[in-house]
Amino acid sequence: MHPFTYLLSYLLTVLAWFHFQCLCIVSIVSFPLLTYLRSYCFSSPCHHGSVCVYLGVCTCRDVVLTCGNHDEICQRAECLRRSPDCQVRERSYTCDCSGTGYAGDLCEMDVNECAGEDGPSYCQHGGRCRNTQGSAVCNCSRTGFIGSRCQVDVDECRARGGDTPVCYNDGQCCWDIYFIHRHT
Repeated sequence: MHPFTYLLSYLLTVLAWFHFQCLCIVSIVSFPLLTYLRSYCFSSPCHHGSVCVYLGVCTCRDVVLTCGNHDEICQRAECLRRSPDCQVRERSYTCDCSGTGYAGDLCEMDVNECAGEDGPSYCQHGGRCRNTQGSAVCNCSRTGFIGSRCQVDVDECRARGGDTPVCYNDGQCCWDIYFIHRHT
């Protein structure tokens, strides 16, 4: 390969890192030909640990497979040729925000778990909910429950542990799911 081709290949590789697109040298009849191949998932457009799923420019999966996953110029041309059966997508990828605590096209918006579809039930058994970035925190104090969502019942009769009595003066501790009866 000619030294100029190596230099051009190196420069294009460096540029690809800064512009998030691949510029590949393809040798045809001994002269370099530039082919632009875009990889939108390579640029990590999805936020907060979400997953970028490449779909292709065309809604017809066979067009994406025939042209290659990231040859969007070919995909667009073939898709337009096969219209109206195939449609050109506005964006060739989608972001899967599952389990991140974020929503939106790029998973850029914090979900308020305290006001979401789980609503007041995000924290169980009367726990108080406070939204945080990408999650929520439950304050379980004075509920008789513990756990990240106040889901674990505390046996108050055994909560002190050891030989320390819960009830004094020969009282008997009777544990119930919602309250303690103390008999004296």
